[in-house]
Amino acid sequence: MLPVFLDLHTMFVADISVTAVLGLMLMFAWLQSRSSEALGWWGTAHLCQCVGLVLLVGADMMYSVATIKFAATLMLASYGLMWLAVRRFDGRHLHPLTASAGAMAWAFFAAAEISKSPLHYFMLYSLINGSYCLMIAFEFWRGRAEPLVSRWPAIVLLVVSGAGYFSWIALVGLMPSAYAGPLLPGPWFATVILVTVLGKVALAFIVLAMAKERLELHQRVEAMTDALTGLPNRRGFYRQAMRRLRERRPAARPAAVLLFDLDHFKLINDRFGHGVGDRVLMVFADILANSLKATDIIGRVGGEEFAVLLDDADPETGCAVAERVRVAFEADGAVIAGGRVAPTASVGVAAVSPAAYSLQEMLSFADSALYQAKASGRNCVRVSEPADGGAEQATMVVEAPPLKPVLVSSILPSRSRAS
Repeated sequence: MLPVFLDLHTMFVADISVTAVLGLMLMFAWLQSRSSEALGWWGTAHLCQCVGLVLLVGADMMYSVATIKFAATLMLASYGLMWLAVRRFDGRHLHPLTASAGAMAWAFFAAAEISKSPLHYFMLYSLINGSYCLMIAFEFWRGRAEPLVSRWPAIVLLVVSGAGYFSWIALVGLMPSAYAGPLLPGPWFATVILVTVLGKVALAFIVLAMAKERLELHQRVEAMTDALTGLPNRRGFYRQAMRRLRERRPAARPAAVLLFDLDHFKLINDRFGHGVGDRVLMVFADILANSLKATDIIGRVGGEEFAVLLDDADPETGCAVAERVRVAFEADGAVIAGGRVAPTASVGVAAVSPAAYSLQEMLSFADSALYQAKASGRNCVRVSEPADGGAEQATMVVEAPPLKPVLVSSILPSRSRAS
């Protein structure tokens, strides 16, 4: 026998209270952060479900079948709004009427009184609700590329909930109607409500945690991204490059670091204005992004300085890539914002084994080569290699192979990297 505190009506009151509090809490969180539209829709869904529960309890006390059907429609509509909320969370549009299609189908079935058996209505309600749970779980799963840990407990909880609704259908469908009818309103049903309330609370807090986790992720990304060019800033470049070198070090394969410095950039700002100077930086960032592979790491490490880490690149490869970027920048940057700016870049290249040298040492070698490029008249590429033993570095003046000038924008118009 169930204890007294699991009385059915008491559990309904608890369900209504918890649902209302969760709805208000989610709406308050949305008001604090309007950028997370999904929280507003999820809170609206809980408030809609709360109204449905109130009507359901009232209808049960008044023995109003019509009110029970309308209450069930509202509760199904609340799950449709949750589906909408998850799609909005991941930037996918869904019209509220489309989200409520399941609830409208239930309302039509109930209003038309296609069946006289309450068990059929219950099975249809469970089918629609279970389907909503699985669709919400699927939407969370679709956005798994975004590294939010909170997605996975939400998916598990929704799949379990959906399976629970489908198990009701199997239970009622396999059981003779003489037993299934009295089974549903039985006193043990309060336990089902308790489990539902606990799952509802857990899911609401997971959604809040997911919104907070996304906000923190965006803040971390912004802290490591250059606002003007969209490339990683110095901190972001160092973090990505060091992680990549740790991964490559056991293989002892060569890697190349390229340092680019835009020649006489201060004079460009003084002569054409900082707006044109910013445009020059953006043009160069576009050329870098379009000229390199997706596995290469790019960063703006100074005002007019950019760094690149190339995988599996010997000095010749690093020099060829640097020269290709230099030539493209000289061609594409000839006219910027309607004026003949003609910016150029000097490049220093260092290609060594990550197993023997740290990132800081590789950057130091590339910086030495960059100094040689500037001393040689700028707008050229120089390569630096460590001397034998690695105690000192010796700079090799290596002329880059001549390449035919090609406008990068003519062959790679988009900003995405070449694969």
